[in-house]
Amino acid sequence: MLHKGKKGFGFVLRGAKAASPLMEMIPSDKCPSLQYMDDVDPGGVADMAGINKGDFLLAINAEDVTKASHETVVNLIRTSGDLVQLLVMTITPETPSASTLPARGFSTLPRKPGVVR
Repeated sequence: MLHKGKKGFGFVLRGAKAASPLMEMIPSDKCPSLQYMDDVDPGGVADMAGINKGDFLLAINAEDVTKASHETVVNLIRTSGDLVQLLVMTITPETPSASTLPARGFSTLPRKPGVVR
């Protein structure tokens, strides 16, 4: 639950607007929602709750918003008043492990006899 602070909830939300072709997108593992946190104020309410820039917004007050337009989501947050419950998901980019990296071989060409470098 986020309690509205003096400067609001402390985040900037971005995502697909109602008239956008992005509304046709189907949420997936890599992009689980049409709305995401574009910015989180350092030390703000959302930051203190553990919300991060880039987090995807999945639900507001237990209502699924994964396919909701930006306007709908903003309206749900505004009508929540001074208290809102957000369910967010952080997607971390997959970092390849050493075992999945291609092997790099190094070799040294033999020097020709009598050539000094």
